[in-house]
Amino acid sequence: MDGAAAVALAGERGHLVVGERIGPADRSSGGGTAADLRRLDDGLVAAGGGRLVDAVRRDPNGAVRALLARCVWVPDIEAALRLQPVLPAGWLAITRDGGAVVDPLTVRVGRGDSPLERRAEADQLAREVEGLQAEAEAAEREQEASTAAATEAVTALERARATESAAAARRRQAEEAERGTGRELEAAAREAAWHAAQAERLSAEAARAAEARAALDAIAVSGAAAPAGRRTDGEAEAIGAGEARVAELRARRDRAAADVATHDRARREAEARRARAEAAVALAEARMAVVDRDLAALGERERTAGDERDAVGGELAAAQARETAARAAMEALLADDRAERARLAEAERAATGARERLRTADDRARAADVAAMESRLGLDALREQVLVELAGLGETGLRHLGEAAGLEPATTDETGAEAGLGADADTSVESAALEAALDVLAPRWAAEPPATEAPSPGRLTVLRRRFHELGAANPFAVDEYRAVRERLESLDTQDRDLREAITKTRALIADLDQLIATQFRATFAALEVAFDARFRQLFSGGFAKLSLTDPADLASTGIEITARPPGKKPQALSMLSGGERALTAVALLFAMLEVRPAPFCVLDEVDAALDEANVGRFTEALRELAERTQFIVITHNRGTIEVADALYGVTVGDDSASRVISLRLDEAQAIADHRRSEARSVLAGDRAG
Repeated sequence: MDGAAAVALAGERGHLVVGERIGPADRSSGGGTAADLRRLDDGLVAAGGGRLVDAVRRDPNGAVRALLARCVWVPDIEAALRLQPVLPAGWLAITRDGGAVVDPLTVRVGRGDSPLERRAEADQLAREVEGLQAEAEAAEREQEASTAAATEAVTALERARATESAAAARRRQAEEAERGTGRELEAAAREAAWHAAQAERLSAEAARAAEARAALDAIAVSGAAAPAGRRTDGEAEAIGAGEARVAELRARRDRAAADVATHDRARREAEARRARAEAAVALAEARMAVVDRDLAALGERERTAGDERDAVGGELAAAQARETAARAAMEALLADDRAERARLAEAERAATGARERLRTADDRARAADVAAMESRLGLDALREQVLVELAGLGETGLRHLGEAAGLEPATTDETGAEAGLGADADTSVESAALEAALDVLAPRWAAEPPATEAPSPGRLTVLRRRFHELGAANPFAVDEYRAVRERLESLDTQDRDLREAITKTRALIADLDQLIATQFRATFAALEVAFDARFRQLFSGGFAKLSLTDPADLASTGIEITARPPGKKPQALSMLSGGERALTAVALLFAMLEVRPAPFCVLDEVDAALDEANVGRFTEALRELAERTQFIVITHNRGTIEVADALYGVTVGDDSASRVISLRLDEAQAIADHRRSEARSVLAGDRAG
């Protein structure tokens, strides 16, 4: 899409490809030339931005500066899009709020949110809005389906971009080869024309020399009749000089003919290379056409996924509206609940006070019951003692007691005595009379102070023993019950909280496992495709694949590598030769860097086991990846050194001190070209002279 559309989508989230930036790549792959950096700095000044490394205040080991070396900041996305045409390859422009990241070709808009925060919000929604659980789950399922489709489309788009990048790289290589071949062909043509002109000039000089020699021969023939002594020394010298000139011209003609033949062969070879380069360009254009069709199809799928996402977003908005209404109702209910809780707390406080007063009253009642029981026991014992003592008085005591109580004296029925009741009947009648008189006199005695002394110590001991046998009440039972109940309620609450936390943690672990498995499978699929492509590139054919030893258990699974170099059968990595294993490992490393590019990578003697042909393919792949990753290669191989941008080495001088030397190959190439042009100009001047 164009830049205006990209600005309109600043509030969205995703990746955009700016159509104006698509074209033949002519930018430097090593971070930009000095002119590119000057244009970038001028653009930053105009946009009001700057480089991120200038904002670093403290970086002891230089890691932060190395990571931010190719990053700049701008105020907004419009300034970033205006700065995009002058961004060198590998540089990034970031807006101040972090809402957009712009590279030389694409734009990434929107901030990424954490899956854990999204899951926490979903859990909170599920707890707060129970009535909308079914609709929310349906919306989440539709959203997950659309997200999966969008993820699949993005993955396919990334693969297509990778294919496009590879095709563009091959096309650039073909164009570079074609331009080099054209330059070589033009140089060969110019050399051939110059040699042809030299040959023509030498032929003309040879013809003139032949004419001069014929003239000299004629003079020699005409003067043959004359005596030999008459030939002058000047004529002899002229003849010798002419013959020497003829011999020299013939030698120069032969050399010119050999040079012409050599340049003809070089021209034919250059034309053959140019034909191959044109064929490679045609093949790359065909691949680019296929990639364009794939990109169009992916764009259509992305638009369809966007429409589905918009529909799901509408449904989600409706669900959010219903959730807002439910939340308002929930807030009202919570307010009522808080009021009820306040009233309940007040009632509980009142109940606590009432329970305290009740406990005090119970204590008092128990004390009163104990006192009453003690009084009843004392009265019963006293009553029994009085009855025993009165019964011991006999009829005299009974008569006086009855008179005191105002009762008639009781007599025994003669019929009953004759019937055989005897002494038992007399005893029962006497006891009844005593109890009746005592019932009448007891209130009267209770109203008057006792005239007798207190009970004996033995009687008191008996009464105390009977009291202790009854047992005393526990005055702290209510407090102990309340403390145990509060402890039980606290433990129940903690148990519920722990069970809820365990359930949520298990759900979170399951979600994380699913997310990790999904990302691992997607990355593994992309890595497998990139590994096979890199293997084919480095081996000029064959194939390689990655497989999981236990696909069902991604936490403990291993990875097996099966490779088939050209002309061999598929076999495990351990069955390959040393050089093949090294090249396969390099292919896997390059595939990882292609799938997940890193800012820089250090390679230590990875090409030690490679031959010359494999080193050539290794350096080609290294140059392709150098567009996004800065490589530091430790090597002793001449082929790898030849493709480097800069060389660093350590040498020891005569003073036995180590020194680091460095060389920029582009500067050395410029110096060599300058010296070569000066030498050619001097040679051309000598030839013209």
